[in-house]
Amino acid sequence: MSHVVQISTQVRDATAAWAGRRRLGLAEPVVEKVKLFTESVT
Repeated sequence: MSHVVQISTQVRDATAAWAGRRRLGLAEPVVEKVKLFTESVT
């Protein structure tokens, strides 16, 4: 059985979030439209 979960987040300090991403060596975030079952979401 498949489940789709929606998680909402809020970034309060974008500069700190970008610095943490760079420090951890993570890739830049990607925003794109994808198809989940019968609907497309961003």
